[in-house]
Amino acid sequence: MNDIATLAPFLALRLLHQNKLRRRPPVNIKGLIMGNPSFDLSLNTDMRAEYYWNIGIMPTSTYLTYLRDCANNPNADYGSDTGGFDVPECMEIWYPVSISTSYLDPFSLYGPPCPGIDQNNIQGPESFTEFVYTCDDQNVAGYFSIPFVQRAIHVRPPPGMTDPPVWLPIKGVGYWKRNVTSAGDYLKSVMEKGVNVLAYSGILDFELPIVSADKALSQMNLTMDTQWRPWFAKSPIEFAGYMTSAKEGLTYATLRNSGRKSSEDQPENVYALVDSFLNNKPLAKSSYFPDA
Repeated sequence: MNDIATLAPFLALRLLHQNKLRRRPPVNIKGLIMGNPSFDLSLNTDMRAEYYWNIGIMPTSTYLTYLRDCANNPNADYGSDTGGFDVPECMEIWYPVSISTSYLDPFSLYGPPCPGIDQNNIQGPESFTEFVYTCDDQNVAGYFSIPFVQRAIHVRPPPGMTDPPVWLPIKGVGYWKRNVTSAGDYLKSVMEKGVNVLAYSGILDFELPIVSADKALSQMNLTMDTQWRPWFAKSPIEFAGYMTSAKEGLTYATLRNSGRKSSEDQPENVYALVDSFLNNKPLAKSSYFPDA
């Protein structure tokens, strides 16, 4: 889960508070930039079934059963690590769905597999995603073990070791209990203090479905000053995504052909997003459709 939508406003509010106390040199906050933020944990859960249904990985019969038996179930704890799917009514529905999607990259639906996979490492469904999609072995053990890279980031080998250390990815996932499940109030507090916010989402991230981000923003009751419209970056014929903005200082954009690793999937388009935000420029329209 991407908690940047909660952590970034907290950090910004803390820095603004420190600036007010004048105990140290002030930090000039240019703005907040958040990629694939989780605005509301319960909405991510509630809207996931709708997203699965819309993109064709959940049949209509299962979706209707979910709406009847699982959605807004009073026994489900949507703030837990299980996302509310641990109650019997939901487990019966979601277990076959989780099995049928276990071979997909949860960060980027239909994303390609990693290069150079050693298939002997894949022990079954539990390790399939780890070795096929996350690319930790290739990226970490490969790139960060290159000597000049280690020198550039000031890596010091352990005492007594002369050869460059080999970095390996950590296996396993840590879990924690969240005491904040919605970022809306904190984002609004930051914007009320004059800090502008750019948030963007890849539409192929099916753990943070795009529909939940859109609904979370609508619940913030912001005053939108730009209608939902397409934006372009590489050329006037290559559609990059959709965007909208609010008078309070929020710009929200989607990225097509992208999942949670938007900077990897669409680096040029993410650069265009950040560049327009930092330079206070509107995202480009197509010269062929100036009124769109």
